[in-house]
Amino acid sequence: MAERDAGSAAATASIPSLVAAMDAHRAAGRGDLAMAAGRQAMELSPGDARHWMRIGNRMRDLGAFEDAARCYRECVARAPDYAIGWVNLGLTLADLGDGP
Repeated sequence: MAERDAGSAAATASIPSLVAAMDAHRAAGRGDLAMAAGRQAMELSPGDARHWMRIGNRMRDLGAFEDAARCYRECVARAPDYAIGWVNLGLTLADLGDGP
């Protein structure tokens, strides 16, 4: 029952509420829960590049560089002129050792 309730909560969660949950969990020292909330947000596949940027920023802060890179790629795919998206993607790829 608890598993089904958790799935229902994820299905009705909004991107802003999940980003807020990421921040709260991170502040409480619960990186695992912060990343879980971030991955839920990623699954909602928001169409807005700004959402992908926010999620990517939180994932990068948590050291989840692969997830952050995916978010930044989604961001620039939706808004190719969004320069900070490209900058953050480049910095994250460098963190992963894939940069110049």
